[in-house]
This record gives sequence, structure tokens and C-alpha cells, in this order.
Amino acid sequence: MDKPSAGVDESADPVRASVNAFVRKVAAGAPEGARVLDAGAGECVYRALFSRQRYVAVDRGVGDRAWDYGKLDATADLERLPHGDATFDLVLCTETLEHVAQPGRVLSELARVLKPGGSLALSVPFLHPVHQAPHDYFRYTPHGLKMLLEAAGLRPGAVEAAGGYFLYLYWQLQALPAHLPLGLGLRPRTWLTWPLRAAIRLAAAFLRGSAWRLRRTGAPDARPLQYFVIARRAE
Repeated sequence: MDKPSAGVDESADPVRASVNAFVRKVAAGAPEGARVLDAGAGECVYRALFSRQRYVAVDRGVGDRAWDYGKLDATADLERLPHGDATFDLVLCTETLEHVAQPGRVLSELARVLKPGGSLALSVPFLHPVHQAPHDYFRYTPHGLKMLLEAAGLRPGAVEAAGGYFLYLYWQLQALPAHLPLGLGLRPRTWLTWPLRAAIRLAAAFLRGSAWRLRRTGAPDARPLQYFVIARRAE
């Protein structure tokens, strides 16, 4: 998946594009002047989407050494946020819950800082490779998400999937060149296998293009790349 600093516009990466679309929708529905906490904000790329609200970014700042965490409003563990009870109208937490060792504690803390009636907008990966190691601990099913949210005192809405069989196939075939390089070396085997490798890559390119054209067919939860949910704290 593209790193978040690739921007909030339409991304060529289908996974990043779906996350960006989710956040744009959440931002468009947030009331003007609402207090918004971006929990696990990273490089704060979503700040511009919340220009009508009072946006606060917090992150532990250990996920990726190549990222610029200098735009954060606070550096903190999400299990112990430096904010008072019932401070925020909306909490945004995207592609973060897999990177925390105690997700139940984090969700309880996010619920604590939400005002009664406030919302948590959450996205989590599912069919993703390990990333930001060693800080990558979990993948979540819809049932697991609902259980964790309810245990934290939040009322989850419908859990929506993004992806589908053909989009998953397209995403996987994008990585084929890295696993099947066409380079020629000094060992004779590289010369002998080059035609086969070239043929496989050509066939994969054709399949990738076909999968992209078919990406909107079928149910997203057939091969879910990620899940989205909005949960609310009780009034």
C-alpha cells in the first residue's frame, strides 16, 4: 500500500484509495468547529480535510523511521492519551489498530476521550502483508471488531468491506516483478529460465489488466483488503 504521504487525492494504489475515500466521507460529514482527534496520525496527511474542524494529531512516532512525525500535536502511546475525558466529537483511527499490542485498551481510551454521542471512524487491514515490523500484531474480522468495540463501550455500526476477488488479484499481481525478476546473472540457470520468467510476467500483466477492469464486480467481502466501521459512544 502507498504510504499515507502519497496524498489524500485518488491514489493508484486501490488500498490507499479506499482509505482516503473513507476519510474524505468522514470529514465531509463532520460538523464545523467539531474537535477531531486523529489517533495514529503518522505524517498528518488528513489534516487538510479537517480545515473546518479543530484537528488534533497524536501518534507514538515509532512506526516508520522514514516518516516525518514533526507535524504531530502530541507524541503519545494510544493506551495513555494526554487528553481529558469527553474531549472530542470525533476520533479518526485509520490503519493503526493492527500496530498496537493492546487493541482493547486503545479502544477503551479512544472511547474515554470521546464526548457522549461522539463517533469513532475506524479502518483496519485484513488481507495485508506484515508491515512496519516489528510493530504489526493483528488482523481483524468484522466479528472481532464488533466484540472489541462493544467491550470498549462503543456501539458499532455496519462493518463495511473494501476489496473483492479481482481487486485482491490485481494487488497481488502488482508485486510479481519483485518476486520474479528478469535479470541475467553469471549462473547458467538465469539464462535458461529467462524465457519462462518472461512468459509468466507477460501473462501476469495480461491478468492484472483484466482483474483491474473486473475490480468492481463481485462482493467486496469475498476477498476483503480492509474493513471500515463507525462506532458511537452512548449519549
